[in-house]
Amino acid sequence: MIIKKILSPKVVLSFSILLLVLICLYPFLTLFGKISFPLPEGTFTLKYFGKIFESKSTLIALKNTIGISLATAFLSTLLALPLSWILTRTDLFGAKKWRSAFCLPYAIPPYIGAMAWIYLANPSNGILNILLGPGFFDIYTIGGLVWVMSCFFYTFILLSLLAALDRLDPSLEEAAR
Repeated sequence: MIIKKILSPKVVLSFSILLLVLICLYPFLTLFGKISFPLPEGTFTLKYFGKIFESKSTLIALKNTIGISLATAFLSTLLALPLSWILTRTDLFGAKKWRSAFCLPYAIPPYIGAMAWIYLANPSNGILNILLGPGFFDIYTIGGLVWVMSCFFYTFILLSLLAALDRLDPSLEEAAR
C-alpha cells in the first residue's frame, strides 16, 4: 500500500522527467563551465565564445548551414503545399493510396534514401546520368543536398497540411470567393 502511494504515476513521471533533464543538461552545463571558467584565469569569461566566430571556416560553415536549412525548408514547403491541396481538395483517383505513397519517405531511414540518391545521381556512374548524359545531375553539390533533404523533410509539412486541410470546411473556401 505504501509502495503504491510512493510510486504513484505522478511521482514516477516527475522522477523520469527530472532524470531526463539531468541527463540532457549535464553535458551542456559541463561544456559551458569549461569554456566560461578556463583553467588559467579561473574566473568567468565569455571571450572564448567570441573566438568561435573569429575563424573564417566557422563562419563559412555557419553560412552554408543556414543557407541549406532555408533552401530545404522552402523547397519542402514548395513540394508539400500543392500536394496537400491536390490530395484533399480534388477528386484524385486513389487519393488514399497517393497519401500513403507521398508519406512513405517518413518511414524510410534517411541513410537508405541517401544511398539510393547516390546510386541514382552520382555524377560519374549514377543511373540518371547514364540515361540522360554525363553531368546532368550531381548529388554532391549544395543543390543536390537540398534536393535529397527536401525529398525527406517535405513529409513533415505534408502531414501537417493534410491534417489542417482535412479539418477545414470546404464551404469556407466557397464563401471566400
